[in-house]
Amino acid sequence: MVWLPRWGCNGMITSAQKLLMARAGVVPPTPITPWGDIAIASTSYVQNSSTISDGSNSYWPNGLFFKPDGTKMFIMGWRNGTGTSDLLEFSLSVAWDISSASYTTQVSSVTSNYGRGCEFKRDGTALFFYDNSRVMCKYTLSTAWDLSTASLDSSNSTSFATVTTPQPRNPFFSEDGKTVLISDNNNDALYQFSLSTAWDISTGSVSYVASFSTTSYTTHPRGVFASSTGDQIFLLSNFGAVYKFTTTDFDITSLVADGSYSNANLQSAIFMDYDNLKMYSATISNIVSEYDITT
Repeated sequence: MVWLPRWGCNGMITSAQKLLMARAGVVPPTPITPWGDIAIASTSYVQNSSTISDGSNSYWPNGLFFKPDGTKMFIMGWRNGTGTSDLLEFSLSVAWDISSASYTTQVSSVTSNYGRGCEFKRDGTALFFYDNSRVMCKYTLSTAWDLSTASLDSSNSTSFATVTTPQPRNPFFSEDGKTVLISDNNNDALYQFSLSTAWDISTGSVSYVASFSTTSYTTHPRGVFASSTGDQIFLLSNFGAVYKFTTTDFDITSLVADGSYSNANLQSAIFMDYDNLKMYSATISNIVSEYDITT
């Protein structure tokens, strides 16, 4: 018998429940509720985290990701403001509450060239990072969501140098692992790529699809996030705003502007959780900010 998790109290299947069901090979008896229409202008600030630190060093976070149940936060951090970048893991004693975060472990010195992102395969068994060399690399985790078990997959990497400039920012992967979006700080652009094999970034698997100029909204974009259904895309501005666009299936050639939200702490990375209606942003002040979003 396969154990079937209970639905949430609102009748929706949460991200954590979807992950458990996927691991068990269970097909939901009812359709998974897609993202609702995020009213980005109605976003409200909640709180800031403590200074991002491993106890010895402080970090400027330039990549941000949460475990689907909200009990872990992962950060690509510039150590003491230098280009040397570490991947940091924090545990949250209260799910999704960044004030309850405490440092756990790290992968040290993943790059000396300014790490630009921290993106996970949705089952927690692989993570991807990017730096100013414009090369994306992959780590595998023998225990899901545990950075202490991470090892570099040296055969699985690719260069985006033919498309992006030396300051790419915070890549986003679709939930099926076959679409990648990257914002480009120098080119004032958003790029879309496709993967012929899900979660495989080896040379030859990744192909360029399209680009979108951000100059009508912001120069030097700092990050991008999208809904699981690919019909809503959120672009983090140079400093202080996030813009929402609607489209179909991650198609950045058909983006339609649909509102924005401003806050001084919206700076260097963005992450959103629809199930709990949360948004998070990393800042150059060595903190992470938490927001409530609405539908």
